[in-house]
Amino acid sequence: LLPLPLIPVAVGAELGSALRSRGTAGAVGAVRSLLQQQLSPPHYHTLKVLLHHLSLVASYSSLNKMTAETLARVFAPTLLCASSPQASVIDPSGSLLRPKVV
Repeated sequence: LLPLPLIPVAVGAELGSALRSRGTAGAVGAVRSLLQQQLSPPHYHTLKVLLHHLSLVASYSSLNKMTAETLARVFAPTLLCASSPQASVIDPSGSLLRPKVV
């Protein structure tokens, strides 16, 4: 885990609420606005670059098997500072993502 989470715990909780309370179209704008308001500029820009990279990785999922859901399972616990690797994280559809042990 990162010594300081890229997305602080309090912001992570607000993200979960925003994702659950809005449809997909509304959630994107709400999340972007929330992150811009709540994160420091270095955190926001680092997250923006990382998410752009992960989007690029996911665009090649037919070759690398790294779908957006798989990437979320791998990165969300670290970015959101989950208490343990087995902790649940809410994905954009509002469902829980739980790490799978393989």
